Amino acid sequence: MADIALSFLEIGGFLVRALLLAIPLMVAVIAFSRLGKHFGKKFGLSWIKSSLLSTFVAMLVLMVFVYAMPYIGVLGFAKNDTLPSSLGEWWYESNGTLVAGGSPDNSLLGAIYFFGLTVLRIAFVSAVLALILLPLELLCSMIFSRLAKKKGLNIIPFYASTFAGLLIAAFVILAFPWITAGLMYFVFFA
Repeated sequence: MADIALSFLEIGGFLVRALLLAIPLMVAVIAFSRLGKHFGKKFGLSWIKSSLLSTFVAMLVLMVFVYAMPYIGVLGFAKNDTLPSSLGEWWYESNGTLVAGGSPDNSLLGAIYFFGLTVLRIAFVSAVLALILLPLELLCSMIFSRLAKKKGLNIIPFYASTFAGLLIAAFVILAFPWITAGLMYFVFFA
């Protein structure tokens, strides 16, 4: 009996977290749906093309943030003059800049090559993630079109469709748990 009560408590906690997570996600959906409408009007794109383009831009912003997080963490260590031992061999040059020991190529051409490769990688990952999210976006759009009014502010339908999309994504991930590991591997090692 306690196991059943604990299961209901966990499901309730999951739903509360999903309700809270749907709020910032709804704000992002509203912002990028307006961007998609703008793309559609400006370039004469169909709904699906403008939606795919706005999802690509959203994934591009997210991937730039995800790829920048480790560098932001290292900058925080450099400002405090304390580096964890896991970062390897680091030292300060005479002008006070933090440099890594044993890096194979510190030339400008190597840095430009690395930056260009990273930009291409982020664009590729963003494009694939936008294609993966397109069916979920179509389902959420169907839910939104059922709930939305022709005129007026449609915040509740936006929230409901975002929450439904979040639940659908959670159920797919729970049904196929290897998806999370595969996406993480794809994002960081593709």
